[in-house]
Amino acid sequence: MKGTGRLTASLIVVGVLVVSATIGFVLGERPLPGLDLVGGVSVVVSGPRGTDKDVMQKALDRIRDRVDALGVAEPDISLLTGNPPLIQVQLPGLGGQGTVSRSGSQWCAKSSSGKSLGCFANQADAQAAAKAQSVQRVLEIIGQTARLEEREVLSSSASDPSVAALPFTTGVIQPNDPYRQDKGFSEAAPDAAGDLVAFQDANGNGFYDAGTDTKYKLGPVAITGAALSKATAVYVPAGSTTTATPGWQVNFTTRLVGKQLAIVLDNVVVSAPTVQNPITGGQGQITGSFSEAEAKNLALVLNSGALPVELARQTVVTV
Repeated sequence: MKGTGRLTASLIVVGVLVVSATIGFVLGERPLPGLDLVGGVSVVVSGPRGTDKDVMQKALDRIRDRVDALGVAEPDISLLTGNPPLIQVQLPGLGGQGTVSRSGSQWCAKSSSGKSLGCFANQADAQAAAKAQSVQRVLEIIGQTARLEEREVLSSSASDPSVAALPFTTGVIQPNDPYRQDKGFSEAAPDAAGDLVAFQDANGNGFYDAGTDTKYKLGPVAITGAALSKATAVYVPAGSTTTATPGWQVNFTTRLVGKQLAIVLDNVVVSAPTVQNPITGGQGQITGSFSEAEAKNLALVLNSGALPVELARQTVVTV
């Protein structure tokens, strides 16, 4: 009799599972495949301590828009409890991982944009290189704040050597920037006028290189990315220059004719062109030495909107 009881209980449990699964399919719901089954990447990012839940939800929605634009199927993005507040992004079967092909006795990897990632003695290493490139792109897109601003250039180290001695505005130089160890490093809180002391990253390494990168003193924000209606990326092969073109109305350029206008993304000057004529047609250009993939990434994050808070990467797990 005891054996019969155990058998009956087992049948009831199985029956409940079958009924639950049936209801799920009827309602159009189906379980997401786990990362351990299909591979992919899991990322956890955190906001500043004490950030309101509604603000984190807005950040999550922006991240979802970016992930959807990447074309990753079945993403699982959720808020996690904690202080600091956390967002977990799971991307099963991460796509766009590039290609691997055999060349003689070696296996060669290429990115999804066709860039060579090197050749390896075995296929597994080549596949890992192709996947790592794709994961890196996802990490950059998920975590980039994408706060876009336009400011008047008040002075620069290129025309006024005294600008090089000005302290950077707090938050411009990243915590891991080697320049923080330089004896010439200093920073100061933003002034009452809203001016910004920043730099243009000439070699694209993410750090300030004294003597190489131009340092700028910029006026207060004149236009933000909130005025942007659409961004597209245009690749110009000559000179390897890529242009991201946002559509907005720029009225204040009338008074800046003959002066420099800085386009600033997350406190770094992307470009600082001289305004030749007032921009009245509702279009402006962000032009720099971007790769094609970088310009597309920039257009993607600008279209999704800036994150309401800066997010810090906590963990990254690839399968």
